[in-house]
Amino acid sequence: MVDLTRNIAIQKIFCYIIFQDVKPSNICIGLHPHRRTIYIVDFGMARQYRFDDGVVRKERYYAGFRGTVRYVSVTVHERRDQGPVDDFWSLFYSLVELIQGSLPWSAFVEPNEIAKFKKNVIFDEFGRLVPKEMETVMKHLSQLHYHQIPNYELLTTEFNKMLPKNMPEDLQYDWETAQNDIN
Repeated sequence: MVDLTRNIAIQKIFCYIIFQDVKPSNICIGLHPHRRTIYIVDFGMARQYRFDDGVVRKERYYAGFRGTVRYVSVTVHERRDQGPVDDFWSLFYSLVELIQGSLPWSAFVEPNEIAKFKKNVIFDEFGRLVPKEMETVMKHLSQLHYHQIPNYELLTTEFNKMLPKNMPEDLQYDWETAQNDIN
């Protein structure tokens, strides 16, 4: 999880892009010797947020829907332009789904119903579903707007707090196979 956050942060700093479709199916984990590297795939909806000279692209009054309904931010539902914070909302929703097995609005099909549910979700409701560090992440993200850059240090710190304490660096994850098992 932490590497994903760092990779997204690096993308934003160096590539000046907004991914616009962060979701579990667009995230892959590498094979040995890159088994600890997280890759983001499918850049079909990616958009340049900053120009090479560092100037931020002007926010559009209306923006078409970009992303996957289940994971997009409220901003996208409102057809407003996406900024860096919106990729982190998608990451947040993806992590909630991975931790809990589903999102509170998974039963809904209609995009307007999902948007309404997301707008009305209360911090306390999510607080019961996820580690307390995720509540800090949610509160931070809810304070940001299009031009504001998320506090990557805060986000990384909060994600690190969710990791088990004193976990050995070489501990094998569930999805990993010993190097000699791969032919």
